[in-house]
Amino acid sequence: MTSFLEEWAQVHRPGFQLVRIVGEQWSPRSHEIRDCLDRGGIASGFYDVNSEEGRKLLGAIPEPPGDLPVCILYDARVLVAAGVDYRRLGLERVDRLVGAGVFYGTAPSEAQAMRGKLVYVAGAGNSAGQAAVHLAKYARQVAILVRGESLRDDMSDYLIQEIETKGSISVRLHAEVVDGKGG
Repeated sequence: MTSFLEEWAQVHRPGFQLVRIVGEQWSPRSHEIRDCLDRGGIASGFYDVNSEEGRKLLGAIPEPPGDLPVCILYDARVLVAAGVDYRRLGLERVDRLVGAGVFYGTAPSEAQAMRGKLVYVAGAGNSAGQAAVHLAKYARQVAILVRGESLRDDMSDYLIQEIETKGSISVRLHAEVVDGKGG
């Protein structure tokens, strides 16, 4: 019950926002920044550039940067969001779905949206293992896709043990993502 309430509070926290992000709703970059802040537990809010609040926030900046997304700190300082670089699969059709079903990272809001679904996690490192364990709280089934022989080369023992105890997580060895589709 405690973990449920902590996660609910993280997703539904009212009030103070250390960072306000203004960007395009379905932009992969906007998603990456929201995900990074969310995973770091940083109180933030997202405002679509076409929303009234988004336009109002941008209008209050004396010299707004030309590129989106823009991060505005609580004291009105503006940050141009560059950085956060995830190792990508490098598949054009998959990359077009970033933020719309394909995620490099799992924020609580995306994980909850996977309730009852089959979810695939590509990778064999600690980040992939942590994502799989987190997603397993919501998804019907989580399949970890591993190119190599085992998880043991790149993943911590404690994570492997936790994955092995979860009936809703399967590990598929010698697997590779070669394409994707969605719509």
